[in-house]
Amino acid sequence: MGHLEKINNLLFWILTVIFLPLAGLMISTTEYAGSGGKIGPIKEMLDRKISISVLMMIIIILLILLTSFGIMKYVFSALKKEVDIQVDIKLNRLKSNHNSDRKTLNQIEDLLPVDFMINFFKKKDFDHETFLIDDIHLIDDFLDNCLNPNLKFIDENLEEQRILLITKMEEFGDLLTNNNEQLGVSNAWRIPRKSRTSVIQSANTYSDEIWKLYEQMLSSGRKKLGGSNV
Repeated sequence: MGHLEKINNLLFWILTVIFLPLAGLMISTTEYAGSGGKIGPIKEMLDRKISISVLMMIIIILLILLTSFGIMKYVFSALKKEVDIQVDIKLNRLKSNHNSDRKTLNQIEDLLPVDFMINFFKKKDFDHETFLIDDIHLIDDFLDNCLNPNLKFIDENLEEQRILLITKMEEFGDLLTNNNEQLGVSNAWRIPRKSRTSVIQSANTYSDEIWKLYEQMLSSGRKKLGGSNV
């Protein structure tokens, strides 16, 4: 549309430059219209070579062309304005989505701080190490907050990662809920040593998967929305 608009505008102004002086010459100058009942010298000269009917036909054709190109100029201008409006709408929508997803990412990071995720999921070996009941409460709080319909990403890829993270954390939470024992009266808990090896292996597998999902979600989210990587 850009090239066509430029060509149309060029032709419009060329015809304007031709038509207006010609029309003005015929209508308002004594050199053409004459005065005192005498024919003007320009009209007299033109009448010898071009009849008035042919001249009027030329002017009418020029007027039609000028009007047509003028209409096209208006159409191109209106289309350009509409495109600009749609671009502004799209940019505003993207900005709104960006801000919404940025807010969701910040909320998730507040609920699941990076230091906690590193220490609990990335580094912990459930075959040898204990965990605190407060850690489980933190996971439960995150899962409860995920029931809030506002805690969602508009970006489809980020939302898929968030849903998968929730699924893995729910399965991991059920595993610890069904396989745990308290060490005395302390706040320390562990998977019972009598548990099958598969339970401990599953716990370590879940924790590794959860960390990778969390890291991927934060890294891709910050790349898209701004901010430092994990």
